[in-house]
Amino acid sequence: DGVIQVSSADELREALLELSESSPRAADVLLLHHACGIGLARVGELLSISERTAQRDLDFARRWLASKLPKPQK
Repeated sequence: DGVIQVSSADELREALLELSESSPRAADVLLLHHACGIGLARVGELLSISERTAQRDLDFARRWLASKLPKPQK
């Protein structure tokens, strides 16, 4: 479902910085889509990539963040 839980803004900020260093385009796609609310077709246009590539980058960024952030406590 794409929901990532974090315990602090600092934790998320650090993870996003690390993502932007390792995969800058995936970080751009994630931020444009989620923070700015831009659809993937438009994100693709802005970054000169296809909508499908934007979707793949978004999926990668979500998985990457989920792997880097601590798992929520139940």
